[in-house]
Amino acid sequence: MTIDPKYKRILMILGFIAIVFLMAWFLYSMFFAPTPPPVIITPPAGQPIGGLPDIGDDTGDRPVSVNPVTGLPITSPDLPYIRTDEVIAVEADTVIDHEVIAISKTTNGSLVYYNGDDGKFYSYASGQITPLSDKSFYDVENIAWSRKGDRAILEYPDGHNIFYDFSKEKQISLPKELQDFSFDQSGEKIAAKVISDFPDNNWIVTTNFDGSGVLFVEHLGEKEKDVQIDWSPAGEIVATYREGIDFERQEVFPIGQSGGNIKSLVTDGRGFESSWSPQGDFILYSVYNTKSGYRPTLYLADMGGDWTGSYKVDIGINTWSDKCVFTNSSQKVYCAVPEELPELSGIFRDLADGIQDVFYEINLITGSKRMIAAPDDVSAIGLQVSTDSSTLYFVNEMTGNLEEIGIR
Repeated sequence: MTIDPKYKRILMILGFIAIVFLMAWFLYSMFFAPTPPPVIITPPAGQPIGGLPDIGDDTGDRPVSVNPVTGLPITSPDLPYIRTDEVIAVEADTVIDHEVIAISKTTNGSLVYYNGDDGKFYSYASGQITPLSDKSFYDVENIAWSRKGDRAILEYPDGHNIFYDFSKEKQISLPKELQDFSFDQSGEKIAAKVISDFPDNNWIVTTNFDGSGVLFVEHLGEKEKDVQIDWSPAGEIVATYREGIDFERQEVFPIGQSGGNIKSLVTDGRGFESSWSPQGDFILYSVYNTKSGYRPTLYLADMGGDWTGSYKVDIGINTWSDKCVFTNSSQKVYCAVPEELPELSGIFRDLADGIQDVFYEINLITGSKRMIAAPDDVSAIGLQVSTDSSTLYFVNEMTGNLEEIGIR
């Protein structure tokens, strides 16, 4: 049957409109649409029952107060930040000239890390490099350190997990279903995700360091990519879960180890990722939005209990939270900031590959920030600051080496 050219043209226009609509729906679903609530399954008898998210939390405003630990005011989200343009032109010095991976600062102030060249673990303090063990662990993919630096969990590409105690030279294999580990302050317990082939069996759990004593905290379902496991230094919160509200906002739910309700945080952007202050009462987080051209922007907010979100400040620096570090007192933050981030880099981080960093000091008490160094050929990750705040250490992604700059 021959179709009249007039009707054929109408059908082609309608088909084109349908294709455009489907493409728009696909992009919305990929980047902006909130995910549906998960199916809740019942854990073994005696375990807490939970699901993501627990939306019943109160998100109302709280009375003005002052944090008793840091002294930071829990007041207006409009605290002005003052930029000072004093730049101390210093170059970075190489401290360790082999591949440094998963660097962490211990409670005694030393640095511990994995040597990607020989597969061994080392500590660094006062200019001295000391092996933590004579044993080599080749091709480790991810490493979670205890706060003391005497224990670590090693994740391999094939899914195998090893707990290793360097002080006792003791090794324990952990189930392959466990992923994304984080130690508590004592180093005796760990939080992790249980990820299986069946979403109904996916959970956030806490266990003893050897994998025994499993407690089911929250059901994950298919939402594991929206959960960040990071045990708070304050002890109660073991993870955060992010859920989209609209194109410009997410709601972040702290997940407590006891499964109780904790007030949520609404962010002014998407792509939430965060790091804890040393006391565990504040988070530094990065999100992107249309205002920033979908570049990551830093915010500071309190997290935990009824204070969550009462104090929330846009720091006004475009970088990711994992390129920053708090001082021990939580009164300052040091960040590696890409010199020029392209649009959409908050969504597609690879767009920032090879971009050189400058370094900023942010005073969280006065609100001032200053550039402290602009070294050549540096893209920094794994920032650590010495106990006396005189030296900033970092791994240079361009070389793989551990480097340092002095802070004045």
